Amino acid sequence: MNINRINLFSEDNCVKEGFKLEGQTLCPFNDNLRYSIFPGENLIVIQMNQIFALLEGRSQLDIPITAASWIVTSTRDGFQMKPSDGGFQKDQHAVEHAFSGDHLKIRRKMNANVEGEMGFTITNLSGNKSERIARPQYGIYTDKLLTDFILPFLELHYKS
Repeated sequence: MNINRINLFSEDNCVKEGFKLEGQTLCPFNDNLRYSIFPGENLIVIQMNQIFALLEGRSQLDIPITAASWIVTSTRDGFQMKPSDGGFQKDQHAVEHAFSGDHLKIRRKMNANVEGEMGFTITNLSGNKSERIARPQYGIYTDKLLTDFILPFLELHYKS
């Protein structure tokens, strides 16, 4: 079973491919957006779905399990800490690393889908290889969504 690159935009597809829903939350600033986490054997899938919309909007970010602790460390200890406390330098706005054949980038955002709310864009530059044209996958997450939902999940399940 190749679970490294699949389109999982329904729970049925997730179950068929060996994924199960581990957590869901509404966006803290928009009740119309729901975030879901589906861990698999080698991959963590984070989805964003619009709940009430004429045209359903979805996005999916595939993260190799081997990148989980790097995401936690880079966001919490790197970007969210002051340089004097061991965080990244003030002018550093992005970090990149390759994991299990996937090239990931985390970029600090001043407006993360909500004006005035800081957050992050996490991008899998390797893209979704199941699509005809491989293009990068990304998710934009506010500090609150990342700190309250995504990072605790990654820390709990994927400590290094």
